[in-house]
Amino acid sequence: LRAGFSDIEPKIEVADNEDAVTVTAELPGINEDDVELKISADGYLTISGEKKEKKQTTEKGRCFSEISYGMFKRTIPLPQDINFDAATADYNNGLLTVELPKLPEEKQKAKTIKIGKAHKA
Repeated sequence: LRAGFSDIEPKIEVADNEDAVTVTAELPGINEDDVELKISADGYLTISGEKKEKKQTTEKGRCFSEISYGMFKRTIPLPQDINFDAATADYNNGLLTVELPKLPEEKQKAKTIKIGKAHKA
C-alpha cells in the first residue's frame, strides 16, 4: 500500500523583507539532484522534482508504507521588484532556501496607496 501522491507537495514559507524575498521549502527525503528551480518571465518561481522510491524486498509478510513517492511541482508568485538574475539557492538536510534580492531602485521606493472617496453615478 502507498499513500496518495498529493501528499508530496512541499510545504513552503515566503518571507518578504526590505532587501529580499526568501522562499523556503521542505523537501524531506528528496535528493538535491532531483530538484529543479525555474523563474518564469512573468514572475513565478516553480519548484519541481521527484521523490524516488527505494526498492524494498521482504521474504515474509507484507510491506506497509505511508511514505509518498513521485513527481511534485509547486509554483509561487513573486513580486515584480525582484532581481531574478541575482537569485541564489541552498539545499541542506531536505530544506531548500531560495534568496531573491530586490532591485536597488525598488528598495528606495515607498509604496503607498491613496484612499479616495467613492463616486456614485
